[in-house]
Amino acid sequence: MILSTTVLITAVRSLAKSPYWQAVYSFSKEQGCNMFDNQRDFTNLQITFINYLEFYASLHMDVAMNEITDIIFEDEIYEDAYAYYRRHKKEKADKKPAPENQNSWVFTRPVKKK
Repeated sequence: MILSTTVLITAVRSLAKSPYWQAVYSFSKEQGCNMFDNQRDFTNLQITFINYLEFYASLHMDVAMNEITDIIFEDEIYEDAYAYYRRHKKEKADKKPAPENQNSWVFTRPVKKK
């Protein structure tokens, strides 16, 4: 049986959103354990699954930090729209020039003006 890409991605997203896989992902990041039997040469499906795990972990983090409400999890369109908004907000903030009297480097000493 061959599954369509839409059905496959929907299944991967619902797995990645599940509390079980979110806990496994969190544990694997903290403890360094492996989620898959293979250590490298991941398949495209594994890479897609890991990307969605990170996507949902970041959404859960934003909910925990009260930047958004958990209503976002009601529909995939909400999730994708918020991710799009967050990415463009970050890009806009990155393009903003630093003030002239401040350094862009955190750990450098300011240049003294004569």
